[in-house]
Amino acid sequence: MLVLLFTFHQVMPQFLDIVLSFGTVAGRNIPAAFYNCIFRYENFSGPDLWRFDIPQLGRSGHEIRHCYNLWSAEKASEPNSRRPWTVRQAGIYHSFDVETGRAMWIHIKSNTLLQERITKATTHAEQLQATAIQTVQGSFAATLLTHLIMIEWCAENWSQYLGYWECQVKNVLTKVNKAPIGKVEKGLMDDLSKPLQVAGLTSRQASFSTQSRSGTVVGGKPSRVTSRKNMMAISNSVPLVDLSSRLQSVLTGKKATAQSTHVTAELEEEEEEEDPIEIFDDFKFEDLQRLHSFSTTLQEADMIVRLNIDILHEIVDYYKSWAEDSETPEQIKRDCRPNMNHFFQRTNRIIREMSTERMRISTLVVLLEDGKAIVG
Repeated sequence: MLVLLFTFHQVMPQFLDIVLSFGTVAGRNIPAAFYNCIFRYENFSGPDLWRFDIPQLGRSGHEIRHCYNLWSAEKASEPNSRRPWTVRQAGIYHSFDVETGRAMWIHIKSNTLLQERITKATTHAEQLQATAIQTVQGSFAATLLTHLIMIEWCAENWSQYLGYWECQVKNVLTKVNKAPIGKVEKGLMDDLSKPLQVAGLTSRQASFSTQSRSGTVVGGKPSRVTSRKNMMAISNSVPLVDLSSRLQSVLTGKKATAQSTHVTAELEEEEEEEDPIEIFDDFKFEDLQRLHSFSTTLQEADMIVRLNIDILHEIVDYYKSWAEDSETPEQIKRDCRPNMNHFFQRTNRIIREMSTERMRISTLVVLLEDGKAIVG
């Protein structure tokens, strides 16, 4: 049926490249060719147009034909979806008979959004009213407006789409940005200095104590051994001569006993303090995987937006070149000049808006790379 339809309307063969780009990769729920954006055109003009005319079907043979596809972000059809946004494409084929004003459109899309918008536009847009398309100039003005409906669709939701992913990125990076690095460093320094202050060790013994502590591992991470345990380990490993003066002061009377009790109380209080190193337990491998996934999604979005911009540039350049062609009827050039100017201005404005979104994507990617460097 599709072959019969395309043959009857003499659809250009290049449109099949767009038709075949729809669908998903077998076994994977991803677009088959999200990077595939094309613009193709054919112009039939010149003295030998009689070879292409079909008067019985109202075809003069003097036609312009083109096809292209665009991508846009749309909200998922299922409200409870884990990914509330999805990226979809639309394929468009259009032919316009320059002599008779007959236009033909073919839209391919996974839902009826564009069909509903075009139908709705016919009820309030003056250029799309039945009385306005009775002439070649009116039909061409309606053609430009129909193009704008597709062009505006491809750019309208990127801001909200990136806003969603920006929130996802910030949720993961918040733990990184709020990590008390200063508190962690202070805890490490205190951990190393307190044994020296309590036991009064020499520099040789301090070096020995530090090495023995650095090799202690519990549950896959360095363990904060208490100062009391350090003192016991050191007392068993160093000569008694080096500790005789300290032991004598501890065993001489109530004053030494009170000091020992005070030190013990401080050590027990230290044991109850929160370990600042445990902040790194919040950074899971799953977070690093999510950051990689976010980065891939944003880079794909950047490529799609850039390809959309390239297609829009090609459409603008095509119509500008066609408007300056000597084969283009003068009545279209004269009467449709305001419509073409509006079309060019609106399309260029959309291109600038999407270029701004690309800058936003670049900023998010930089933040993601910084976050991956910290977490990794």
